[in-house]
Amino acid sequence: MQVDKITMKNRSELEAKQAFSNTNIPPILVYQMGKVGSQTVYHSLINARIPNPVMHLHFISEDLPDHIDTHEKAGISVPYHLFLGAAVRNVLLENPHSACKIISLVRDPIAFTVSDLFQNPYFASGDVMLGSGNIDSEKARIYLEGELKKPETFEYVDDWFDRELKRVFDIDVFEESFPVELGYAVYKKSNVEVLILRLEDLSDKGPYVISKFLGLDNPLKLLNSNVRNRTAGAGIYQRVLQEVRFDPSLCREIYTRRFVKHFYSNSMIERFISRWSGTGNRVPA
Repeated sequence: MQVDKITMKNRSELEAKQAFSNTNIPPILVYQMGKVGSQTVYHSLINARIPNPVMHLHFISEDLPDHIDTHEKAGISVPYHLFLGAAVRNVLLENPHSACKIISLVRDPIAFTVSDLFQNPYFASGDVMLGSGNIDSEKARIYLEGELKKPETFEYVDDWFDRELKRVFDIDVFEESFPVELGYAVYKKSNVEVLILRLEDLSDKGPYVISKFLGLDNPLKLLNSNVRNRTAGAGIYQRVLQEVRFDPSLCREIYTRRFVKHFYSNSMIERFISRWSGTGNRVPA
């Protein structure tokens, strides 16, 4: 275990230093909260063979040690992206004027919470697992209902941009209105450019928007990197998505949060409420 940690630490430090070494070709950071389509964007950029180094990470701020500690206390191997985040942080501390381009997606917070449970069931406060190692759909439903009622459930989503993008790059995405009808926006501070795009608009607008942001000649070809759809538990995940219902008043309360009101139009919020309360057509998350 210790050898693996040393290997990943050395590998991440080398990757970060090399990525920022050529000032004429700035690295691209797929830098966003988890469960928001980062794998799709990252693998699509790698597949496009663009000249820029591409790195996939979720944290760069001083909160990194806490995230590493959480994994270790849970007995879970520390993922590579945390080592890479720490390495990128060190590079930026040494060279604070380094240029880079950032792509960051946002997502419906209830869909995020459901996805997070299936991605990280070992962090669940209750037992949601079957003896086979898969998630029990009924236990998952009960667990999710309880989690959605807790204000702290959405602290990660609410605070990510403030704790990460604002702290690290001094870019405040809440400082001005987000073009909710457009679904994306570009922010610039010094040598850093950030594209914020809604996951719900990724398949439709993403190829053109990302290509324009990066100056690519052709629209980016998006690859489906949703690993969950290819796992043994995919059927359970889809069943939970189709069957789970939440109280309409609870959904409405969740969608009054700053994060949601900032990035989504009123009509989109109403569709989310209809979707998760069961008062409208079910749409896969």
